[in-house]
Amino acid sequence: MIRSLGHFICLALFSCSAWASGELRIDPQTLNGLLQRADVVVLDARPVGDYRQGHLPGARSFPYLNTFENRTDNGRIPPLPQAQALFGAAGLRKTDLVIVYDGGRMLHAARLLWMLEVYGHERVKLLDGGLSAWQQAGMDLSQVAATYEATQYVPTVNPRRLATRFTTLLATRKPQSYVILDARERSHYVGLESEALRFGHIPQARNIAVSKNLTADGLHLKPKTELAMLYQDLPKDRKIITYCSIGLVSSLQYLVLRELGYDVANYDASWKEWGNDSTLPIVSPEQSRAKPR
Repeated sequence: MIRSLGHFICLALFSCSAWASGELRIDPQTLNGLLQRADVVVLDARPVGDYRQGHLPGARSFPYLNTFENRTDNGRIPPLPQAQALFGAAGLRKTDLVIVYDGGRMLHAARLLWMLEVYGHERVKLLDGGLSAWQQAGMDLSQVAATYEATQYVPTVNPRRLATRFTTLLATRKPQSYVILDARERSHYVGLESEALRFGHIPQARNIAVSKNLTADGLHLKPKTELAMLYQDLPKDRKIITYCSIGLVSSLQYLVLRELGYDVANYDASWKEWGNDSTLPIVSPEQSRAKPR
């Protein structure tokens, strides 16, 4: 009998089945045409103070800090009972189309989208460009807080979307089956900067900074054709594990890879956990300089 989430995740990551690609982003005009539908819920991932100053009409506040168990420790996702309480308090139903947005950089919204998928919500999309894109499209904001009833939301863990310290360690030993992808900027990858005690990166990890997924102004995701070129060297017959410092920017990379049809999981605790655990192997700055890239 499987007795822990960790075992579920381990078994799922060793499965060879692939995911289907699909559109996980939505533009302001399309979203505006959906706002009156009863099965559409819009979640604002910004801090509550920003939400009160103005938000999409009907949007519900779901601050992105709710996607962390303890933001100061690492990027670990809230446990299932906490997620159940949060989703229920937000009035979510399993059949809802949930559309998430933030101020515009999309990192906070992507983290929320990923958390929803980890806990089994199947209908999710992200507003490309966030609130900034909405305003640039000439759409109105509201200062009226949404009213809705709480629900008895029952999440179901989808372990294929979540990587842990243990499953990532397994991936370092099986490069023929996995690709580990570091979403941090190059300076972090090579060990010039770090949010942990140690500097460097996870063994076997490749580096594609999340900023490369964005248009030149940094406000939108690039078209899928351009993103497919960016990731063309990633084999689609291997499991992808993406990570960053706290599982935040890697959430946006996770979304992009999901859209491109990759079998991808996000390592929530990321480098802040890995880099602070002296029992785990790393590629140090000295090793990075010695090994040609």
